[in-house]
Amino acid sequence: MSGGAGCVIVGGGPAGMVLGLLLARRGVRVQVLERHADFERDFRGDTIHPSTMEMLDRIGAAEQLHQLRHGKLRAMRFVTPQKTWRLVQLDHLKTRFPYIMIAPQARFLEFLHERARRYAHFSLVFDASVQELIEEDGVVKGVRYEDAQGQRHDVRATLTVAADGRSSRLGRLAGLEPVPQAPEMDVLWLRFPKKIGDLPDEGALYSGDGKFMVVFDREKEWQAGYVIAKGGYKRLREEGIAQLQRHVARLVPWLADRVGALDKLRAGGPIEEADLAEVQRRREPVVAQIQRVQAAIQHRVVGESLQHQRPFAPPLPIRLLLATPFLRDIPARMVAFGPHPYRLERADEHPPA
Repeated sequence: MSGGAGCVIVGGGPAGMVLGLLLARRGVRVQVLERHADFERDFRGDTIHPSTMEMLDRIGAAEQLHQLRHGKLRAMRFVTPQKTWRLVQLDHLKTRFPYIMIAPQARFLEFLHERARRYAHFSLVFDASVQELIEEDGVVKGVRYEDAQGQRHDVRATLTVAADGRSSRLGRLAGLEPVPQAPEMDVLWLRFPKKIGDLPDEGALYSGDGKFMVVFDREKEWQAGYVIAKGGYKRLREEGIAQLQRHVARLVPWLADRVGALDKLRAGGPIEEADLAEVQRRREPVVAQIQRVQAAIQHRVVGESLQHQRPFAPPLPIRLLLATPFLRDIPARMVAFGPHPYRLERADEHPPA
């Protein structure tokens, strides 16, 4: 069986679904291929940033988005046994959405799908395992995938997009090599029940004894990322769940009474190369800049502390920046919008069928 599209997007995560929705609005025939059977799976994070909410607001979807069950992250603290710093204060930003929205990502993807499916030229295929690229004269013309029954399908398209995650199968098929950014560390994601009296709307990074844990507020629970040195998962398993519970209780004392919740560890028209090069020219420097900042923070704050077992304190320039009113919003703007926000034109819409 074969079909065609203006654009085929491999991967039905947030990146793929947002792109599919925006292209469908412009009248492009879009097919999204998702290898899972549905959206119900665990994600590393459930954050929706102000830049995304502003984009959805410009297409009239932000109000409906906020009908989803959600929490709001307005500040990010860095907590050590000696002191607490407020590193990011989003509530000072001049935007309708001065917070990071915390919502189950499965519900967010369903929301995007509901908006996109209003356009007759949009389609989403679940259980679609991409097997190979369709190439002609050295040019990618689409993909070949298997459905849940093992039947093969060809999807020919003017543009093929790999949105299938950090370990992109499509990227490997295309011979693309990812550029490593993160330091030598792993993150074990945990969940804890919420209780009356917990501080709302705030996330924090806790540090002590050379260990780190980040905690985010979700609607009915706390999501926590326990940071360990690369390759440390085997040792953690050997130490047992009781040792992990002790580490969590020491890092985040107010979670000590609920570490028992850890029962186990879980881990259209023709598109020229020049068109794609223009998109890359505009966005690659921004992405690279954000990745450099992320890598620097992870290396200087997390990586060195894990390696040298030393307590962390922000450098003097950072402490001065956070204490200066007209400068302290810079970190928040970077987190919320990046260095050069993209503004979507309200009029860029092709009416639904």
